[in-house]
Amino acid sequence: MGELLKRRDNESDFEYIKRIVYGKLVDKTIDLDFSELSVPIFNKKLSSDDCRRRCYGLKYLFELMDKEGINSVSENEILKKIEEKSLELDLQRKKLQATKLELNRNQRIKSRRELFYENIGEEIERLPLPKFEELPIKKVNGEYLLCWADLHYGADFISENNEYSREECKTRMQRLASRVKNMCIEKGINKLHVIGLGDDIQGILRISDTQINDVPVMQSVVEVSRLIAHVLNTISSVCNVTYYHTMASNHSQTRPLTAKPDLIKEDLEFVIGNYIHDLVENNERIEVKLSEKDYHSFNIAGQQILALHGHQIKNINNAIKDYSMQHRKFYDIVLMGHLHGGQQMSVGESENGNSELVIVPSIVGSDPYSDTLKKGSKSMAKLFKLEEGNGITENYTIVLN
Repeated sequence: MGELLKRRDNESDFEYIKRIVYGKLVDKTIDLDFSELSVPIFNKKLSSDDCRRRCYGLKYLFELMDKEGINSVSENEILKKIEEKSLELDLQRKKLQATKLELNRNQRIKSRRELFYENIGEEIERLPLPKFEELPIKKVNGEYLLCWADLHYGADFISENNEYSREECKTRMQRLASRVKNMCIEKGINKLHVIGLGDDIQGILRISDTQINDVPVMQSVVEVSRLIAHVLNTISSVCNVTYYHTMASNHSQTRPLTAKPDLIKEDLEFVIGNYIHDLVENNERIEVKLSEKDYHSFNIAGQQILALHGHQIKNINNAIKDYSMQHRKFYDIVLMGHLHGGQQMSVGESENGNSELVIVPSIVGSDPYSDTLKKGSKSMAKLFKLEEGNGITENYTIVLN
């Protein structure tokens, strides 16, 4: 068999390669594996499959040349054509590989996401309806808005002035629900707007979060969804509730540690919001509003409001101006969380009252990180009354620890 691979006297490279290719594919006189023919033909080691594909390409080229009577082509030109054909075949092979890799990647992402939702879905069942009380018929001038932010559910720590855990978070949220329920009864509120401003879970944003988290992130998502739904259910026993869920925040991002954030639908707030919606869907007194954006834009009592977590804002003093320009609408109030300490500042005025930026304090309160900054804040939520033409006319701070 080795004799067949020896170059004959006065045999050109073209004739030699053609003889070997025909001997393997046409005459069947060469029984060697394709990988053993790669060096004599292509002058480099190739896999059996790769060499086989290239040889069939050469066979097609040789037959085409014979058919068209191309005999006067120089050896260099022939070898150049052979190499071009080989490169073309190699390019097509790489295109096919790239297509398969992208398809496999997309299938992995899709299946992983579906499995993620299915696992959470198995943990969640509809909440029972509360015992409804009759809605007050008292006429209230204006509308009321309840805001909370930064539950950081799943965090477990003891700081200088605060102790936090999943059980403590549940206690604070239940305390909030009870106090708001009583305020609704006292003030004759029959409709309440509620805004959750994100960071509902501790997540794994930083390496240190792996030490602070008490339970896996998946479990936190399930439990905090039920907790928020329970709070909404409790309040709905005395009034109608419209709940706005912030769909993006930094601690709920599913990106790997230290990586850049991804799409909004890769944010666990997207999952939490949708499952809160499912948990309370049988309660006709609760309306859950979700958003395709990382913010909510809506109108209450004639006030144009923008609500978002706040990690997107680089300069809070310019937030109203920047978003009003970007969205081509004038915002009277911007509501955000993220900073954990409550603030309220007027940055302008209009016919609706002051243009105000409101930073809602956190449910989690001060933590080991705030201790390092020598700062801190109580666990709090905010209840506002908004009136058309006047803006915020009542401001209640609900301390929870």
